[in-house]
Amino acid sequence: MTFKTPEIEYNGRIKEIILGNGNNSVTVGGETAYPFYIFDAKMPHLP
Repeated sequence: MTFKTPEIEYNGRIKEIILGNGNNSVTVGGETAYPFYIFDAKMPHLP
């Protein structure tokens, strides 16, 4: 029996923002999938 990941359609996108400035900046957001569904869509900035 093989495991099949659930296919959930998500049309949203989390806005990407930059916190801080210079060498202390951190980019968050940018996801195009449900939280932690990295197998399903792009999650560019992992927690």
